[in-house]
Amino acid sequence: MIQTLRLLTFGKFKDSNFDLSSSVTVFQGNNESGKTTIFDALRLAVGSKFLTASQEPKKSILSRYGEKSPDGYQIIGDVPELSKETAPQYVHCISLREGELEFAFNNEKLIKPEFLRSKLLNNGVNLEGISSNLEKIHSPKTGGKDWTAFDILKKEISELKSIRIQLIAEIESLHSRSRENTDKEKRHSQDQERILDIKKNLIQIEKESNLETKIQKKLKLLELLSEIQKLKTASETLKKNFLYSKDESSVYETSGKEIETFQKNLSASETLFKDKQNAIEIKKKELESSQNELVTLQKMKLKAEDFQEKIDKILREERFTEEIRKSDIGSAQKILGGLVAASGFLGLIGTLGALFAWNLSPIATLAGALFSAGLFGIGFYLFIQKKESLETRYSVEKEKDFVLKRSEEWNLTFRENPIPSLEKIENLRLFFSKQIENREVKARQIEFLEKEIRTLHSDADSILPKIQLEKEKILELQSGRTTWLNERKATSIQEYHRQVAEYQSLSKEISENYRKLLANHPGKTPEDLENQWKTELSMMDEIPNQEIHSEQERYFRDSKKKELQDELQSLESGLKDLNEIILKEDIRIQERLPEKENRWIETIKALAAKEREFANLESKRKSAKFAQEIIEEISKDQSFQFKLIESEISHDLGFLLPKREILFEGIDKKESIRMQDLAGEFRPIDHLSGGTLATFYLIFKLFLARKTVSKNGILLLDEPFVHLDQGRIDLALNYLKRFQEETDYQICFFTKQDELAETILKTFPKTQLISL
Repeated sequence: MIQTLRLLTFGKFKDSNFDLSSSVTVFQGNNESGKTTIFDALRLAVGSKFLTASQEPKKSILSRYGEKSPDGYQIIGDVPELSKETAPQYVHCISLREGELEFAFNNEKLIKPEFLRSKLLNNGVNLEGISSNLEKIHSPKTGGKDWTAFDILKKEISELKSIRIQLIAEIESLHSRSRENTDKEKRHSQDQERILDIKKNLIQIEKESNLETKIQKKLKLLELLSEIQKLKTASETLKKNFLYSKDESSVYETSGKEIETFQKNLSASETLFKDKQNAIEIKKKELESSQNELVTLQKMKLKAEDFQEKIDKILREERFTEEIRKSDIGSAQKILGGLVAASGFLGLIGTLGALFAWNLSPIATLAGALFSAGLFGIGFYLFIQKKESLETRYSVEKEKDFVLKRSEEWNLTFRENPIPSLEKIENLRLFFSKQIENREVKARQIEFLEKEIRTLHSDADSILPKIQLEKEKILELQSGRTTWLNERKATSIQEYHRQVAEYQSLSKEISENYRKLLANHPGKTPEDLENQWKTELSMMDEIPNQEIHSEQERYFRDSKKKELQDELQSLESGLKDLNEIILKEDIRIQERLPEKENRWIETIKALAAKEREFANLESKRKSAKFAQEIIEEISKDQSFQFKLIESEISHDLGFLLPKREILFEGIDKKESIRMQDLAGEFRPIDHLSGGTLATFYLIFKLFLARKTVSKNGILLLDEPFVHLDQGRIDLALNYLKRFQEETDYQICFFTKQDELAETILKTFPKTQLISL
């Protein structure tokens, strides 16, 4: 509700204040007294902060009063909350000028068709706006936010597919290197076979002697049995450590990445929580400071209001006047005194001349001289006589003294906010008004700070559960990692990797030795061979461990043996190097292949998520298009809604024009609206009489205004009843009174008619009259 309109520099007004009634205010004055200027200032005040310079009525008001006119007025109080879309329409509806017989149907600058449909149809729901929003969803504008997000999603899917192809190629490359290792193992087997052949040849050499053959066989059997025992012991060890048969560290590493992610989230949440707490403390300090200031401002406000009342009282009673006595000689009196004195002077000269010329008697001469002297005395008295008068005038000194006393009284009370040196009482009034306004501004600041603190508390409270949940999740994952290591009897993941590598190496070695052992004994098990060799050894107890050979035989055997042993040594050395190469390559493949496969799996998951998101967007677009078609079908069927509008407007119209019906065939054109005339015939509204049309537009505009701002709005009526007779004027005023009681609207009348002003004062009990 607007309490005061201040026109600092607006039109013809400068430093003018108009206090408005919360009910009805009447501005009465002759032509060119400033009624229209006040009317335009209030129109601009209602819609200024919601309108651009190109929107009506702001555009026409700026062209009439200048680009800086918005700075030439101030409003004390509140104006209705509007939006950029509804402001021009609302201002047009609540401002009626000189009984205008026109409504801006289908005028894009004032009343847009979408506004009429949104306020009158679909129970105030803007179906066209909803349809437009749905269209933006399923057909976003190129370059817009939704279109860009959709395009980015497609690019991300394409990039993930490229990464997937690249990872597949790298994994296949690693598998290819694994196949190369297999070829090396085949070569390894061939070398081992050659070693066996050499050993066979050595055995064959030693068989040249029966005893040496038996000794060699016995030694061989002992060696083989020892090997079998070692293999059995190693196999038992492998069985006990079966947990290391397969590298399952990906589970441990995945949980580690999850812990790292949760720790980052926890750190961010804790940082955000601390920031919220710091912001709350800052706001609380600011609120405490503002509340302390408010106490002082409240005292200053009360003191300022008291001084305002004293100023008003002194202006009503004394008005700073003083009486001055003046002594002055009137011009007429001076002329008369001069003529009389001159007559007496001339008479005196004439008497003296007659005395000498005609020898008058002394008595006659004395009488003439006395008479002339008397006339001269009377004339001289009139010439110099002053007249006293009493004059009343304005005393600048009294005003200055009053302002000085009030300033000193204020400064003694509020030393921190002294009044500057002033001489005019109007400047003193402005200073006190500013102090009253400062308190209200500080109160609004405190309310805003309290709202901010509540919001920050709510935000901080919502962060705490998240922090607790993330901490619990981290503890849960860390506990899972510890349990996982304990189950595998490892103190760290590095120890686990070492044990897996040892297990795999030992397993490969055992398998290789078994293969070598069974290569010359197909179809037999190690247990069969062990039993067989034990039996054979039991039969060779009497064979000595060595025998004496001839020198020649020994030389030949030793030479051959040396040759074979050199070859055997070379093969075994090469076999050892090959084993190391194969082992290193296997370890490298085992290290890189799981990583690549894990990345490939993560890429597959990310790609699936993006494709699901893409599918959801496509589904959302299809749904939006389907919903838009449904809403458009609903919007087309408006016949029932027109009936509701007819009923509501006919009800209000009945207060001014009883028994008149109205028909709506559309709302975008006035030709689509028909109303009964006095004879009962339905006619287009622009074919009705001026008074009837003015009555309809009054009802229709107030109907739209109430649809836009249901409570605590404002009406501006500039000679609204010029087309109405006295009977309809009374009905219209009664309707406006009923309208105000229902909506608490503030009404401002502008008129030059004394009779209308008196009628308004009688109709509205709390009316304030402002004469211009």
